[in-house]
Amino acid sequence: MTFEGTPADLEQPPLLEDIFCVHRGGSKRVTRRRVIKTTVHEMPDLALTIMPRLQDNRWLTEGPNFYTHIVVAPSRLDALLQSEFSLSRDQIALRDDVGFSDPLLCATGSALCGIAQHGIEPGRLFAEGLLTCFVIALFRSRSNVGGNRLEPIAERETGGLPAWRLKRILDYLEENILAEPGHEELTALAGCSRSHLFRAFREATGLPPGRYLEALRVKHAKAFIEGGASIDEAATHSGFVKAERLSRAFIRHLGMTPREYRRWYR
Repeated sequence: MTFEGTPADLEQPPLLEDIFCVHRGGSKRVTRRRVIKTTVHEMPDLALTIMPRLQDNRWLTEGPNFYTHIVVAPSRLDALLQSEFSLSRDQIALRDDVGFSDPLLCATGSALCGIAQHGIEPGRLFAEGLLTCFVIALFRSRSNVGGNRLEPIAERETGGLPAWRLKRILDYLEENILAEPGHEELTALAGCSRSHLFRAFREATGLPPGRYLEALRVKHAKAFIEGGASIDEAATHSGFVKAERLSRAFIRHLGMTPREYRRWYR
C-alpha cells in the first residue's frame, strides 16, 4: 500500500501486523515519538523502517512524505518462517528499526513497491520469489534468528515491572480473553498500584491494558474469520459478543471492517 501527501505530523495507531515501510521520493528527516522516548532519523532514499506489531507511534516527516507499506498476510508469513527457520512468527523477536539501509533489502523492497504501484504482472513465481527473498533476508538480519538457530533474546523493556510479572499479566489476559478482567486482578498480578500498572504496562507494550486486551481479541477474531467463521461467530468466540463491537475494534486496529478483512485475506 503506497501513501503520498499524508499529513507531515501523523499519529499511527497500534497495528496487529508487522509493517515493513519503504521510504521513497528522496532523503528526509523523520522524528518518531513514543511514550518512552523521541528519536530523530536522517533517511536516504529507499531507507527501510520495521514497525513490529502492537506498536503505536507518532511520526513527523520533514521532506518527501512518500512511502510504501509492505504487509505480508499472517498465514503467508508464518509459512515462510516455518519453512526457513522451523519457527512461527510468535517465536521470533523482530527488531524495532527506523530508517536503516541494506543493499539486498532496499533492492527487493523497491522492486516489490514497483510491482504493486504500477500494476506490473511479472508472473506469480517471480513475485513470490521476490517476497520470499525480502522476508527471509529481513528476518535473518533484523531479528533474533541467526542461521537456523535461535540466538539469545535481549530482555524486553518492561516499563518498570519485573519481567516475570509482566509475563504473568500478559498470560492472564490471553487466558481470559472471553472474560472482562478487572483492575483488581491486574494490580494483584502486578504487585503495584493501579496508576503504576497502567504507566508501566503502556511503556512495555505500547498499549494500556484494556486496549491490549482488545487487540488480542481482534487477533483471535481474525483467526476465526480466516478459518471460515461468520462475523457473528468470530465476535462471539473472541469476546466481543456483538458484531458491532467487533467491527468498531477492527476499524480502530486495522483500518477496515471484518468483511473487508475477509475479502483482503482471501
